[in-house]
Amino acid sequence: GNYLLNAFVSENSLILGQLPLRDKENEITAIPRLLDNLDIEGATVSIDAIGTQREIAKKILDKKAHYFLAVKDNQPALRDAVNEAFVFSKPSGTFSELEADHGRIEERTCCILPADDMLEKEVKERWPELKTLVRVVSKVEADGKMTESARYFISDDDYPKAAYFYALVRGHWSI
Repeated sequence: GNYLLNAFVSENSLILGQLPLRDKENEITAIPRLLDNLDIEGATVSIDAIGTQREIAKKILDKKAHYFLAVKDNQPALRDAVNEAFVFSKPSGTFSELEADHGRIEERTCCILPADDMLEKEVKERWPELKTLVRVVSKVEADGKMTESARYFISDDDYPKAAYFYALVRGHWSI
């Protein structure tokens, strides 16, 4: 199937690039190739976990853009280090949104931390110019049951408002 990379420019308009792929492991090599074909200067490039690679982060920075990358279970050291930072530090910014329809209520809370709050300094140092850690907690109440889940992201951008990063999360997941 097609792999989709989406890059957000600051005005929230979208740059889309698509590359047809032959198999799964080609995604790692295809993303840099796709980035080469896009003028992403000044943009924030958001890629799902397959693209959360140090070389890809560096390439985005080399093209004078920002990265906003999902942190998943396939990178336990990074995920644990980011999670731990939120356990031991008070967020520098928080933004919440409530959505309710048909008896289902979802509250999403986006918190940000400076990457310097990471206790695992060697994990932080692996990521080029890492400045912001992002956590989005989703609480869903439906049929009398409450479920809670958390997603994590990393970025070289150090914008001070959680609402900004939340907008990137929403854009990332609407694709």
